[in-house]
This record gives sequence, C-alpha cells and structure tokens, in this order.
Amino acid sequence: MTISLRPDKRAMRRLEKELKDVPKQFNKLAVRAINKTAKKHATAVKKKLRTYVRVKQASLKDIVYVSSIARGEILNARVTVSKTARPSLKAFGAKQNKKGVSYKISKSERGFRKGHFIGRGKLNGHVYKRRFDYVPNPDGDAALRRKNRMVGQKRKGPTMISVFEKNKMARWSNKAIRKEFANQIDIQIRSYRKKRL
Repeated sequence: MTISLRPDKRAMRRLEKELKDVPKQFNKLAVRAINKTAKKHATAVKKKLRTYVRVKQASLKDIVYVSSIARGEILNARVTVSKTARPSLKAFGAKQNKKGVSYKISKSERGFRKGHFIGRGKLNGHVYKRRFDYVPNPDGDAALRRKNRMVGQKRKGPTMISVFEKNKMARWSNKAIRKEFANQIDIQIRSYRKKRL
C-alpha cells in the first residue's frame, strides 16, 4: 500500500507568501519540506504499528519505507507499507515451552504455535514448525532428539498492511501528514528568515 504525500494547499500558500520576492526558492524549500515529512511519517507509521503489534522496530525497516521523494517540479513523495512482507515470528518476542512457542500479538495478548520451536545456532532464533510431531524423550535418545528437532517451515507474523487496515490507520495517517507538513513548512520559513538576517 502506498501513502501519497501531497503538499497541503494552506501551508504552501504560507510558503509562497513568504517567498514572494524570491520565487525561485519556492520549489527548493517545498521539496525539502515534503521529503522531511515523508521521512518523519515513515517513522511515525512504524511507531504507530508497534502500538498494536509488539514487533521490534528494526524488523520494519524493509516493510515501511519512503519509496519515492519529491524533486524539481515533482512536489509529492510516497511512503510504502508492504502488502506481502512479514516480519519473522522471532520479532514478536517469541518464547518457547514444552508444548510450543508463544509470541506477543499486542500489549495484552499473546499467540501460541503448538508443536513449534525456536531454532538455535545457524537457525538464528527464528521460529520453526517441527517436521514431525514431538515425542517425549526422557532417556535422551540421540536419534529421537534429532527427529524432534528436524526443521519444517519457518514461521512469520502478520503482514503490517493487515495491521494498518484492521486498526483503520488511514485517517490517522492523513491527519499526521498534514500536521507534520505544516510543521516542516514553518521550519523552512524560519530557516529562510534566519539566513536573510
């Protein structure tokens, strides 16, 4: 899903009024304000998603990102929330017990995957489904232990776009963009005035 950042007309009029004597500066400062807004909004989306799903921020780096920037006469930018990419279940605070693996869904809710385990060593702490049903091994039989640990499919959490849509974040996103863009325009105006002194 793509969030398009188009300049707010009211904020743009304020910038245009400020730069009426130097119109050539208008696009330069507008582009800067749009791109700063896009970067800030990508961070804000990640932070907001993490209030619904307890996923580590680093795992969202390639899932929520600025996909295009404003430049020259192109006065818009885009923030993308991937429709398909899903963080590993490892990122959801996975914990293992004898029956399987539990993981955080939200601040107050945990999910559970029966018959799964957290891989060690080269498996890098990811969550896997056992290839065969777990068989208790009180005698420590090596062959049975290997069978119990045979790796099946690596498990991932929900897509972030499903979290975005489920929690109706689009309205929040539009408001946040308008607010941040107005703030960035104010910053550009203050910076321009300071340079003129």
